Amino acid sequence: EVNLRDSKPILAVDGVITNEVGEQRIRLTVSTSYFDTMPAPPAKGASVTVTDTEGKIYPFTDPDQDGYYVWTPTNGEAMGQIGKRYTLRIDYS
Repeated sequence: EVNLRDSKPILAVDGVITNEVGEQRIRLTVSTSYFDTMPAPPAKGASVTVTDTEGKIYPFTDPDQDGYYVWTPTNGEAMGQIGKRYTLRIDYS
């Protein structure tokens, strides 16, 4: 029998930024106990942004409060561009 102690929940991040025109999504969940059979709960109320090397900030929102943070282009633009670097910032407590 293995003794697996419960620990403090940890933020889990799942996302891919592409160079395709359209919305970009980042999913945030909170870890659960090893033996918990329910899906991981969404991390609600986070502040999520992506910033490119030119300083442009792309804010992500969670409109449905389901842990899926979304950035939607306003002018048919693509976020990701080959050769640029991007920084993901998540503020969550």
